[in-house]
Amino acid sequence: MNRLIGIAILSLALIAQEAPQPGSEADKHKIVITDLQQWHQKKILHILAKNHFKANRVELFNDKSYFIIHATMPFEPREGFHNAKVLNRMEAEIFVENKERPFAIQDDDRGLRLEVHVIDKKTNAIEAGVYEVQGK
Repeated sequence: MNRLIGIAILSLALIAQEAPQPGSEADKHKIVITDLQQWHQKKILHILAKNHFKANRVELFNDKSYFIIHATMPFEPREGFHNAKVLNRMEAEIFVENKERPFAIQDDDRGLRLEVHVIDKKTNAIEAGVYEVQGK
């Protein structure tokens, strides 16, 4: 049990390191793309679209290696086996397309952020979580 708690704390710490905090140095240097035709990650936009996620804008951080896609999610991501199945498949596809780097998808209307990060670089195991966020 203590090991699980330790893993959970480590996972939250990793997410906190990857996700830029409002007002942080990384947040000050973000690049916002509102014209999605200008973003070079067309395949990621296609993956989102085929899963009925409507992308609105992208924020790039950490020298463009970490992004948050602001999108409308077609379903409540915290409920239902089918939703989890769709998300797991989509997360894996985007992770591979993004050269196995962490990323996030945020639904501003729902106030939720789906964060995906690497938990084991040797096996490329990923972990995802849905978190409540404030603001846009």
